Amino acid sequence: MVAAILTGIGCGRQSPPPAGSGTYAASFRDAHHLYEPAGRPGGLTVDRPDEPVAWVNGRPVPRRDLAAAMVRRMAQVPGGLSPERLREAEAAVGRAAFQDVVVQNLLHQEASALPSPPPEEVEAVLAGLARQVPEGRTLDQVLAAQGLTAGQVRTQIEGQLRMQRLLRERAGEIPAPSADEVELFFVENQERFQIPERVVFRHLLVRAGAEAGRSADEARERARALRERAAAGEDLGGLIREASDDPAAREGEGRIGPVPTAQLPAPLAAALRDLAPGELGPVVEIGDAHLVVRLEAREAARLPEFSEAEAMARELILRRRQQEAVERYIQQLVRQADVRMAEAEAVTEAPPPEPPTDTQER
Repeated sequence: MVAAILTGIGCGRQSPPPAGSGTYAASFRDAHHLYEPAGRPGGLTVDRPDEPVAWVNGRPVPRRDLAAAMVRRMAQVPGGLSPERLREAEAAVGRAAFQDVVVQNLLHQEASALPSPPPEEVEAVLAGLARQVPEGRTLDQVLAAQGLTAGQVRTQIEGQLRMQRLLRERAGEIPAPSADEVELFFVENQERFQIPERVVFRHLLVRAGAEAGRSADEARERARALRERAAAGEDLGGLIREASDDPAAREGEGRIGPVPTAQLPAPLAAALRDLAPGELGPVVEIGDAHLVVRLEAREAARLPEFSEAEAMARELILRRRQQEAVERYIQQLVRQADVRMAEAEAVTEAPPPEPPTDTQER
């Protein structure tokens, strides 16, 4: 719910290793030996979680931070890899995860020097989170279910706002693109501006399950009967107001769209694919939902005119330039950083990870 925050590294009592005990290049090369591989995301066992694995400008990086970065990176590794490919992936992910925690620490050190954000900015973010909470629940209840308190989230938000301010300031003034640059970007990146096929449709929802008080067979038969009434000429909007199990749909008579067809659940997209506007589709089943649907309109996929896409093209160029400026700033931080591995010799000489067992690979 809250974006990953660049949090601080605890101030341990251990002393940094002496100069020369490790190098930045060796850190990236050997970082994958600092965790216990379990083969799949979420299966990392952290041994001695508070022990420093490295020092960034004299501040310790505990094993748990590297393990957390490993979990995030390993979640992107596809399943079904052979033991040899998995070891290669773990080594590459280990290097990337170590780089992640180094950059995270450097940015946090820079951001922590900034003043606290105004309380009203923090409250505005909290209010935005509260608006996303499902009806009938409170933000505190949602946070408690995730093991968080409002105070912890407030601290995370403050850190995130500091980080946003840091990156904005360090990126500096971003030059606006010229009209010719915007038009050239549009011409050379037309696939990014393609408007996909979109549809407008109405739906009448019949639910199955204990809450609805009917079985799947009963829901299916009810949906078919309602479809037959609509096919016989009854007003579908009136049927939706009378019988839909979706209260929100009753107000708009079940109208949805325009929405990209590709974003719809596959059974619904398939049912709408061959319909003409005004035509009823078959009853669509998605889990415990049984839908009576009618296509209202279809907008074919198309490439917009430049005048339609000009603002978006300009914004994409500005975002790219800002990202490039941030990357240059981070590269500068990394070049100037004093990064040392803890027990570098032992790390370098450690054997490669054992291949996962069949159970782990699954």
